[in-house]
Amino acid sequence: MQRDAVVALSSETTHHAQKVLRLRVGEQVRLFNKECGEWLAELTGLRGREGTARCLRCLRQAHDGASEGASEGASECASEYDGPTLYFSPIRAHRIVWLLSSAVELGVSRLVPFRSRYTNAHFSPARATRTLRAAVEQSERLTCPVLEAEQPLCAALVAREERLLFCAERGEAANLRDAIAEHAETRRMAMLVGPEGGFSDAEQTMLRACRSVVPVSLGERVLRCETAVLAVLAYWQAFREGTTTASRRAKR
Repeated sequence: MQRDAVVALSSETTHHAQKVLRLRVGEQVRLFNKECGEWLAELTGLRGREGTARCLRCLRQAHDGASEGASEGASECASEYDGPTLYFSPIRAHRIVWLLSSAVELGVSRLVPFRSRYTNAHFSPARATRTLRAAVEQSERLTCPVLEAEQPLCAALVAREERLLFCAERGEAANLRDAIAEHAETRRMAMLVGPEGGFSDAEQTMLRACRSVVPVSLGERVLRCETAVLAVLAYWQAFREGTTTASRRAKR
């Protein structure tokens, strides 16, 4: 991407700009994606489903710093590229919107929906994709998390490469703080939150038998799925921000 380059907007973006945001030619917007970073741009054309914008100034460079014409002082956002993977079981109605939106805002890089014995909701990849995109725009991320195809729990575990923190409602479990502190630097961390009805005894046994699965406790109370996702990811992000800040201070 270069300064003064004119880019074509997608039909969906053009429609959103005109009908939802009520923007007009000459007004400024911010355009971003993972390849080009984030740019301040001026709308140069809006007609029907076709729109164009001229790039004025780079606000955030892409992760690899490859954006041409980047302004001095443009920041680089790398944290969203090495966020954790979230394994989750589909839940119903507006609650899945909350779960997915929270995951995006709190830095998840990959989402893996799975079906277990007590999963009781249909998963719509198209609806999920729209939710993810809206959350990316709202939170000003440059990238959208990778959304894997839904699969049975056992298949998801076999395909897994990361250290997996299993949010256990009951039974022996490690302290969440200690588990995140121990495994946060692996760059291949994942969290697993169960379905609304919990896991069956057989699924619990299977999870606890995996050597790279670490059962963790989220406290004394039994949380809803979306609340559990919010809790574990918020703690991960707080820990990550704390260690990053400490590292910067040490370098000074």
